[in-house]
Amino acid sequence: MGGMKPKPVRVGVEVNRGKAGARQLVRDLHTYARAKPGIEFLWEEKTARYLRGVEGLPLAALMRRRPDFLLVAGGDGSMLQTIRCVYPSQVPILGVNIGSLGFLTTCAQTELADALDFIARRQLQTTPRMALQGTIHRAASAHR
Repeated sequence: MGGMKPKPVRVGVEVNRGKAGARQLVRDLHTYARAKPGIEFLWEEKTARYLRGVEGLPLAALMRRRPDFLLVAGGDGSMLQTIRCVYPSQVPILGVNIGSLGFLTTCAQTELADALDFIARRQLQTTPRMALQGTIHRAASAHR
């Protein structure tokens, strides 16, 4: 008697297209997803432009599809921009460093296949992070 096939893990993917190697990373991810039945990628619209025949969505629409994870490839700036866009969502974010600074990213590009294998098996450990909001006060205005 066969059990029900587990639902694939849904991973939203946003890649900073301005980074060297971005195109190849997206193609590698697409190849990986086709070979892994336990993972399904939801492509951010600009990221999807690297792939033929693949639907991409604006990040807000992608988030409405309730991904289990977000994969953000770039550097710290990419991470901060994506976090700002998806906050206050509690979706875990896997940051992949393909830039020069990577203090906020979780793994290097060379570690990505292993991290995705853990995600597909639902074994990747997450660490909650705190978000702060600040206000800058200037002479006649306040900026957030």
